[in-house]
Formats: sequence, C-alpha cells, structure tokens
Amino acid sequence: MYGELIEFCDEVRKDPRTADLADDLENALRALFDEGDSNADAVAMLDAIRWVARHRRRTWIERFYMIGKLLALPGKVRINLRAFTGWGD
Repeated sequence: MYGELIEFCDEVRKDPRTADLADDLENALRALFDEGDSNADAVAMLDAIRWVARHRRRTWIERFYMIGKLLALPGKVRINLRAFTGWGD
C-alpha cells in the first residue's frame, strides 16, 4: 500500500478519539488497493484518497472527514477534487 496512506492511518491511530478506527481504515484502504489490480474505479478512488491524504497543510481530522465523504459517494462519479474539497491549495 502507498506510504502516504499508511502514514495517514498512523496519524489516526495516534489520536485517542479515533485510535480504535485506524485498523479498520487501514484494512479498508488495503482492500481498495488490492482491488485496484483489476478495477479501474478502485484505482481512481484510491488516487482521490491519496490526493486528500497528501494535503499535510490540512489537519488529519479534516482529511479524515474528507476521505469519509469520498467513500460515501454513491456509484461511479467524476469529481473535481479541488471543488469537492474546497481546497484550492
């Protein structure tokens, strides 16, 4: 799995409010990564999640929330990540 996603899960793990969610998050991201071998939509979702995770100027909780919003999108969608997140940076 990609390093920035492991680092993000480690950030989630460090906070006592969300530490118990970190393993589930990491397992879900790893499953998405594994699915990417045969699914272009999984690759696209993972790329979007990586884009969010790399925004280190945002707090980990902002990135956590935005990853949740991405994962909650129904079906197959095309989005502009800057518009979706409101993060022009």
